[in-house]
Parts: sequence; structure tokens; C-alpha cells
Amino acid sequence: KLEDNLAWFTPWFTKLADWQQSHPPFLFIHTPDCSDAPQQAQKIWQRLQPQIPGLGPAPDWPEQAALF
Repeated sequence: KLEDNLAWFTPWFTKLADWQQSHPPFLFIHTPDCSDAPQQAQKIWQRLQPQIPGLGPAPDWPEQAALF
């Protein structure tokens, strides 16, 4: 599932890198049950690092067991 979603996201890596040149984009990751959203965000960050100079290391991703 994670790799399937990343395949759909691939065209956006170039778009985000282009946008970064003029203004920093904000990206929110959501899934129907949000169970793998943190893992998707981590993978996306890894793939953006080579395309956006100065992006830096990924932040410390907190684990969230529940919203309420």
C-alpha cells in the first residue's frame, strides 16, 4: 500500500522542488485511516532530499497512538 501511494505521488516530487524555488510549500499527508501517513511522510521526505537543496534531515517524527 505504501509503495502504491508513493507511485501516485511521484509526479509531485518535481512540482514541490519547483515550488520550493519561489516559496516553501506545505504538504499534508492523509490516508483514509491515517495508519500509514507518518511512514508516507518519511518516505516522501527521503525522496525530496536529493531534489531540494538545503531540505536537511527529516525531523524527529513523533509517534501518535490516537487523536483523542
